[in-house]
Amino acid sequence: VDVGRFNDLVKLAASRPYPDPGFHDTLMPAVGVEWRALSGAWNNHLALDLRGGYRYEPSPVPEQDGESSFGDTDHHIFSLGIGVELSHLSQILPRPLSFDLFGGFTHLPLRRFRKLDPRSLVGDFTVGGQVWQFGSQVRWQF
Repeated sequence: VDVGRFNDLVKLAASRPYPDPGFHDTLMPAVGVEWRALSGAWNNHLALDLRGGYRYEPSPVPEQDGESSFGDTDHHIFSLGIGVELSHLSQILPRPLSFDLFGGFTHLPLRRFRKLDPRSLVGDFTVGGQVWQFGSQVRWQF
């Protein structure tokens, strides 16, 4: 803390060291597919792509039964997308113009953490839930 000319008056105790969190490396398998459902439609100006995917992210966080309280759980991530590509629309837009929509759902399975010390200030806790993601993109090659 730097409080300017009052630094001599401020005395802060040193932070106590925390134990190593014990995180570990994880392998995150993922698979994705894309299928061109339409090609050359609408007088050779339209293409349609469908996409899907899944990814599994195991938690690197060990049991939190001591002083630390890092709340984390595994992640199951599902995604879907659709893309429309318009090409050769005119002399002004000779190159492709693309529109993409995508959505994802992340499932966080319930994980309970129980503290060994009943006097823990945090106490037992649970982590879990769902996360929804949505997005869009417009791309023009020039």
